[in-house]
Amino acid sequence: SGLGLSEMEGGSLMPPLRLFNRGDQALSIKIHQMGFKDATEYIDPFITVNVVNKQGNLLEANQDTPVTNRRKPNYVLFGNTVHIQTPVNTLSSDSCIVLEFKHYKPKKKKISTRAWCFFTVEELMRAQAETQEMALEVYAKPTDLKCKKVALLSVKNLFLHLELVIRRE
Repeated sequence: SGLGLSEMEGGSLMPPLRLFNRGDQALSIKIHQMGFKDATEYIDPFITVNVVNKQGNLLEANQDTPVTNRRKPNYVLFGNTVHIQTPVNTLSSDSCIVLEFKHYKPKKKKISTRAWCFFTVEELMRAQAETQEMALEVYAKPTDLKCKKVALLSVKNLFLHLELVIRRE
């Protein structure tokens, strides 16, 4: 592996959010898999999770999953849970969770963003469910943290598959 990390090492995932105020809601995102027609080609792929406001400004430190080397045809498999560190009920409805798929490029000796996805807090809250599955469209880079400039990466039906869990105080 390009960075010399074994699976489950590295990353910058935070522990579950401690809730103190009645009515607070903690969001955990279980990242199952992300679809690519060339899923086997990526070296040390991982996902960076960003929480941003409408202006595209980070509202908390972003988090990286550990690199994964697990694949199946057309999918990179993750199985990591990201715990958002801001109670979701305190985020404005137009705030977004942006997920960026990154990988190592040996020729350029750098980590590059390949694709990205997002969902809004409004979409999350609309479901009124404690647990929900979500399949997000995959967009071509560059990432737009304002979530306005989107272009599908592929015409194929390949998505980022997530499970969202909301815990209430």
